[in-house]
Amino acid sequence: MFRQELKDRRGNDLIELGLQVERLDSSGVEFARGIRQESSHVTLVDAYALSLAKVNERVLLTGDRALSKLADECNVPCHGVLWLIDIIFESGQLDPISVLDGLEAIARHPRCRLPTAEIRARRERYSIQGRS
Repeated sequence: MFRQELKDRRGNDLIELGLQVERLDSSGVEFARGIRQESSHVTLVDAYALSLAKVNERVLLTGDRALSKLADECNVPCHGVLWLIDIIFESGQLDPISVLDGLEAIARHPRCRLPTAEIRARRERYSIQGRS
């Protein structure tokens, strides 16, 4: 998945920032194959991501509603990118303006499908915090 999804998209930068690339054992691969057989709308990459989250007891980060629903059915905790941005904001590791700048960069991306009302609410929240 790393090679296909991230390697040529600054994946090595993400590894330097702490991203860990993990492998599935044979039971994890079989779980992913089962997901694909049962849910043809789920991509192979998504099936592997769900399997990794299940086997390694991780949170699955996705914006795909179908995958999120499937994760729920498999008892895998699942959240979207706005949840992650909120965690970053609430941790205080970045100042509110930097978090806002990151949110704005995501919102400007042509493939961004985040809910406009949710983006607007966070813009207001982060900018107010940044002025305090």
